[in-house]
Amino acid sequence: MFAQLNNWRTTIAGVAAILAALADVLTQIVNKDWDSTRFTADLTGLITGFGLIFARDAVASERDHHIDRVAIGAALEKTAEVKAEVNKVAAKVL
Repeated sequence: MFAQLNNWRTTIAGVAAILAALADVLTQIVNKDWDSTRFTADLTGLITGFGLIFARDAVASERDHHIDRVAIGAALEKTAEVKAEVNKVAAKVL
């Protein structure tokens, strides 16, 4: 399961969220200062952490993201070319 994790940024963010939540829960237990509001925030941190670890982004490699960025750049360039051509034709018609 974890062997498929290719994007280290998403994985590290998820692990950091989980560790921060667990550290706060442990601090509350050790200090015997239980606060339900903080527990709710810690639970949210745990869920967020697992969400980041198992997100689609976690299994997409940096190469996949680079390919997506290149494709978006090419599409934007083509859009600009088409827009310029439409403006030329519109100028002739008007």
